[in-house]
Amino acid sequence: MFSKAVSRGHSSVTLVQLFKQAIARQNTRNADNTRTDLKKLFVHVTYHNKGPTTREIQHQFEKTVLQPTGEAPLRALKNSRNYSINPSLIVSYHRTKNLGNLLSPRKLEMTLEATTTSP
Repeated sequence: MFSKAVSRGHSSVTLVQLFKQAIARQNTRNADNTRTDLKKLFVHVTYHNKGPTTREIQHQFEKTVLQPTGEAPLRALKNSRNYSINPSLIVSYHRTKNLGNLLSPRKLEMTLEATTTSP
């Protein structure tokens, strides 16, 4: 990577400084353990107009996982590195398959199997 950047006309001194800054930033990020992707939990839900709302799902998550009745809250617990566990729940909806998805194959393998197994 370094040699490709130099061959494209970038200064080797500038590249070395950038690489050192990136390594230092990565080391401090790992030491702090503050990566946001480790604190997010994703729930994938099939959308239904009469289904639970995002707020209802998050409320149940908080009531049953983060602060269960009669139990210590999850935020009060520590892991082996003495970090608290404080996840946030992100609800992601996806649609159900429609007739086009069910009746029109999108992959060549599915089309070949359908034609070879048909009488």
